[in-house]
Amino acid sequence: MSYEIIYDKQFIRVSEDKFVPMILTGSNNCYDYNNRRARSWWAYNINNKVVLTQNEMVEYAKSVRQGIIDRNNSRERDEWYEAYDDKSFGYWSSIAINGSTRNTTYGQFEGIFKTGCSKSLTIEQLIDENVSVVVENTYYTSKMQEEYGIEPFSRVVTSGQELIDAISECNELFKDTPIQATVNFGYMSEEKPKYLRRKYFSKPRKEKERIEVDKYYTILVNGRYLAKHTRGGYTYSYYSPQLKYATKNEAERIAKKFESKYPNRDYCIEEIKESVTLMI
Repeated sequence: MSYEIIYDKQFIRVSEDKFVPMILTGSNNCYDYNNRRARSWWAYNINNKVVLTQNEMVEYAKSVRQGIIDRNNSRERDEWYEAYDDKSFGYWSSIAINGSTRNTTYGQFEGIFKTGCSKSLTIEQLIDENVSVVVENTYYTSKMQEEYGIEPFSRVVTSGQELIDAISECNELFKDTPIQATVNFGYMSEEKPKYLRRKYFSKPRKEKERIEVDKYYTILVNGRYLAKHTRGGYTYSYYSPQLKYATKNEAERIAKKFESKYPNRDYCIEEIKESVTLMI
C-alpha cells in the first residue's frame, strides 16, 4: 500500500502568528535516479491555504483524526475490523514519521505543526542562511496552458509582506483556473534544517560546577569498576573507581541505562568514603 513519508520540516514565519508549513516528504513507492526514495519540499496546503496560524493547523490535524474515527466507526464489525488507536495513527492516515506507519502516533502528526511553528524562521533569517523563498504557481499541463492562456508565475520574496503580496498576485492571475499559489525553497538541502535548528534553537549547555564531597558512588559490573561506556562499548578498571557520582540516584540512573544496553551482567552501586572534587 502506498503511503507518504515525512522526513523533516522547516516552517517559514510570515508574521507573529502566521506560518508556511514547509515539509520534506515523498511517497514510499517513488524512487530517484540513485534508487533512493524520492523526496522534495512542499508547502502543506490546508483548505486551499499555505499561510496559516498554528491553531488552524492543529485544528486541521484534529479533523483528520476525527474523520478517521468516524469512518472507522461506520464500518461493519466483521472479522477484519480493527479499532482505531492514536498509537498507530499513521496506519490509518497512510503517513509515516520517523519510522513505519504502524508506529507513527497522532501526537507526532500534531507535533509537526506545533514544533514547526515554535522552530520556524523568518524569510530574512533564511536568506541570511542562503536559502531563498519563492512564491510560484502549482503545476499545470501544456493543455491547461493552452486552454487558459496562462504563463508561469515565480517570484523570489525577501519578507513576509512580500510573500503575502506575491500569493495574492498569483492567485489573482489564476483566479479562473484550478491553479493556485504555493511556496517553495529556491534550494534547501536535507541536512540544512538540522543545522538551522542547532544554530537557532539549541539550548545552552549548563556550566558544570566543582563541588567537594566526603563520599561518592561508583558502578561495578561483574565485580569490576566500570571505567568508560560509549555507543561502541565499555571498559573496566580492576583496581580503582573511575566513574564517580555525587549521589546514589545518579549512579543508579547511569547503571540502568548501561544495563538496558548490556543485560545479563551483575551490576552493583558501591559507596566510597573518600574526599574528592567532582564536576556536576
